[in-house]
Amino acid sequence: MMEYSWFKINPFSSSVDEKYDEKKDDDLLMLCRNIPDIMFVIFKTPSAGTTLFLRVPTTHQRMVESIVSFGADLCEKHIILVDSFVRLKLEKSFLYPLVSDKTVTSEIFSVFSDAPYGIFGIKLSHAPSKPIVSKYKSFLQKKARKNDEDKIHVDPYEKMIKQKSECTRFFYSEIFFGVQKLSDTGAFHDIIPHTAQHVEPNRLVQAKITIAKEKDLDAATKILKKTLETKCMGKNMILSDFDILPFVRFPTHPQNIGLDSAAIPTMASDSFDEREFGDLGKSTP
Repeated sequence: MMEYSWFKINPFSSSVDEKYDEKKDDDLLMLCRNIPDIMFVIFKTPSAGTTLFLRVPTTHQRMVESIVSFGADLCEKHIILVDSFVRLKLEKSFLYPLVSDKTVTSEIFSVFSDAPYGIFGIKLSHAPSKPIVSKYKSFLQKKARKNDEDKIHVDPYEKMIKQKSECTRFFYSEIFFGVQKLSDTGAFHDIIPHTAQHVEPNRLVQAKITIAKEKDLDAATKILKKTLETKCMGKNMILSDFDILPFVRFPTHPQNIGLDSAAIPTMASDSFDEREFGDLGKSTP
């Protein structure tokens, strides 16, 4: 079984007058591009409030430790008891993007202060571009056949589909959440970005739900525990680097959701070349 290292993430320090900086998000995306198995998890509990964690293979621990734009403290694996555990999936084919450009209008932290007690997570592993490109070719062939039959095929999202097929980074993805009270399942689902009915061209919908039962009160917690300990296996949800932005960006106002401050001042990580950064993953700590 893969050995993982867990980090508690504190995006900003209190010792300097820090403001939101997109370079912090760039560093997060750099981690996603260079670490083939990565997970972001947000917990909200009555005792600890809101906490953000990052899980990476121990072989890539040095990559996280090299980042200076946010606080990352090595910690023990974290888990909570849940009454309900839900996996999400894409409503349409993964050819249709969740995010059509880099201008993300919603992100998980902007709404997390209103979330019930529970956990939200996204697991990512590197995916080849071939599945996306192949589906896009099939899409174009199907369109051409319909046009030949004098049935003009118009897909209002064709431009967005093309944009996603031309992205350079893709990820197999698992998105999930759990709640500590079964009755909060719907409320938690509704605050997650890209789950609303009107969202286009694609949105997240419920794939499978596991709930605590009288015969097995730990049923949901067992599934959550296994999910936190394993690599992403979601081959049917392929997201681009744009698609994952709402779920891996830092909060604009971390104080509003009660995240702890980093122990030392943080700054943008622009002092090294990404090729050098990638080399850090080749050695174990």
